[in-house]
Formats: sequence, C-alpha cells, structure tokens
Amino acid sequence: MKKKFKLLFLLIIMALPMCINSSIYSFAENSKENIEFLDTSKPENVFESSHWVDGTTRWDKGNAFLSPSDKAVGWGAARDKIKDEYLGYDFQRGTKIDFYEIEAVHDRYNLDGGYMCKSWEFQGYADGKWETIHTVTDAPNWTSTTETRRYPIECKKEYSKFRILFKDIYSSGSLVIGRLRFGKNSNNSKT
Repeated sequence: MKKKFKLLFLLIIMALPMCINSSIYSFAENSKENIEFLDTSKPENVFESSHWVDGTTRWDKGNAFLSPSDKAVGWGAARDKIKDEYLGYDFQRGTKIDFYEIEAVHDRYNLDGGYMCKSWEFQGYADGKWETIHTVTDAPNWTSTTETRRYPIECKKEYSKFRILFKDIYSSGSLVIGRLRFGKNSNNSKT
C-alpha cells in the first residue's frame, strides 16, 4: 500500500510542473489550431540592439528568423548585455498579429547555462513610438533545445514593427534565443 502511495505521489510531483507551465503559455508543437505565420524572410527587415560576435555569423540577428532546417544556433546579444537589448522585425506596413512565439536556443550549453530570456516586454511600433502589448516576468526556465512557447496577444491597432525588449535571463552572461515568430489565427482577416 505504501509503495502505491509513493508511486502516486511521485507521479503527481512530476505532472504538477507541466500543468502549471501549460497554463502560462501554449506549446506550439502541440497546437491543433489553424494558424498562419507571417513572412520574416527579408534579412534587411530584421533589427537588433547588438549581437554576440565570435568570428562566425551563428549569433547574428537573422538566425532568429530562419526555419529550423536552416538554423545555426540562434540570436545572442553582445556579451554581458541583457537589460533593454532587443530583437525585432519591420513589416514596413501596418500589421496585426494574434500571437508570437519564442523558440529555445538550439545549443545545450547555452540553454543549460541559463542564458535564455526570463522577463521581457513585447512591443509594437506605431505613431512614432513603441507601445508595450504584452509583458512576461519570471517565465519558467527553458528545459529543451526544441521547446517553443506561444504567447497570445491582442493587437488593438496595426503596428509596422514588433520587437522583444528583454529585461532579464536566468543567470549572468549573455542573452540568447533560438527563434522568434509572429502569427495570426487563420480565421482572422489578413492585414
């Protein structure tokens, strides 16, 4: 009898964090919804505050918008820069979105090192200024190099640019992400 209770207790302990995490954000890979991702394939429309320079282009801003098969590692801010670093995309016309996704860095060393984003503001640019649309504070730690988190938002107006303004990571060092995408639910009209 005690073994059964121990086993049940262990199962509950293992399942509880998954239940808590799934209520905070949606996992894109498990989604059955009809969605459309916006085209972010023009490297000249990607903008950043800085990026990590290591003699290669694997941390360059464009890496955060590549499809997985083309993926290098991801995007990384310059060394020891975290607060108010940003990464975004200029659509060059008014656009509304229903969600954005952040994918974990595709490098176990950086994921385990705690360099993924923990707190940030998701912002849109309209009327000559940045407006915060969504804020995340102390998100749960990233656990897999294939993890993707979807954050639903409500755009009350069209924005020509979107960016993530980063505030914190899980450790010290440099900020990294694997991929950033913007999307619409397919039942919404295109803008």
